[in-house]
Amino acid sequence: MNIYNYDKNTKEYLFTSIADADPAETSKQGKFVPLVPAYATLKEIPTYNENEVPVYSSHTEQKTITEQVPVYDEETGEIISYEEQEKSIDVLVEEWTITPDYRKNFYKIDDSLNVEEITTIGEQTGFYIVDKATGDLIKQNPDKFKILDGEVVAKTDDEYKQEQAQLRQAEFERDFFLTSLGFIRRQVNMATGSTKDFLSDLLSTISMAVQGGQEVPIITYKQPDFTEEFTLEYMESLQEVKNVTEQFIQECALQISKDFMPVPLQVKD
Repeated sequence: MNIYNYDKNTKEYLFTSIADADPAETSKQGKFVPLVPAYATLKEIPTYNENEVPVYSSHTEQKTITEQVPVYDEETGEIISYEEQEKSIDVLVEEWTITPDYRKNFYKIDDSLNVEEITTIGEQTGFYIVDKATGDLIKQNPDKFKILDGEVVAKTDDEYKQEQAQLRQAEFERDFFLTSLGFIRRQVNMATGSTKDFLSDLLSTISMAVQGGQEVPIITYKQPDFTEEFTLEYMESLQEVKNVTEQFIQECALQISKDFMPVPLQVKD
C-alpha cells in the first residue's frame, strides 16, 4: 500500500513510499493496517503535469449515520432486539489540489524587466512568467524586450535599432553642443588625466588667447550616424581639428546663456 508524503509547510506532494504495518492496530483488527506518519496520507495523488504539483488539504465534516443499537431484557440482560439510532460523527475529508509550479522551468519578471528565480508554488501575482531560456536572454540584454498586452515579448530588430539610435542621440545631445566649427564635447579630457568643462573652465582662456592673436586648435566632431555604436574608434573617426574663431567664441557664450535656466520669480497674490 502506498503512502503519499507532502511538505510540512507548503503541503505540496514530495514522494511516494510503501506503508509499513501499524503493529498495534494490525494485531487488534486481525488485518493489515498501514502506519501513516506525520505529513503523509493514503489519499492517492491525481495525475499532474510537469509544471504542476498536487497540494494536500484536509478538513472534517459532520456526517449522520444510522446504527443498530441492541435492546436488552431488563430482567435477563439478554439482547431481545435491535433498533435504529442516528448518530453524528466527524469525518476526515482529504483533497489534492493541482497547483501551478513554475520553479523548475520558468522565471518571473517584474515591470522593470528584472529577472527573478521562482521559489514558491502557485500563481506569481504581480509578475510575468517566462521560460528560462527567454529569461536568460533578458538578463543579458533587457533592452531587447518589452511588455506588451500583459506579456514579455522580444522587440523586432528594427524596433530595437531605432530605440538604441534614439538613446544615442539623446546622449550625444546631452554631452555635445553645436557650433559653426562642428560639435564640441562639453567635458574635455586633459593630458594630465583630469576632466574640464569646456564652457566654464576653458572658454575664457581660449578667448583671451584668440584676442591676443594666437591660433588655438580644438577638437570638433562631425554629425554622427546614431545607428552606429559609439565605440572609441567610431568617435575618433568623427574628430576634426579646427582653429577657434571669434564667431565660435560668440556661439559658446550664447550656449552658456542657453544652459542657464533661471528660476522664475514666485509672484504672490
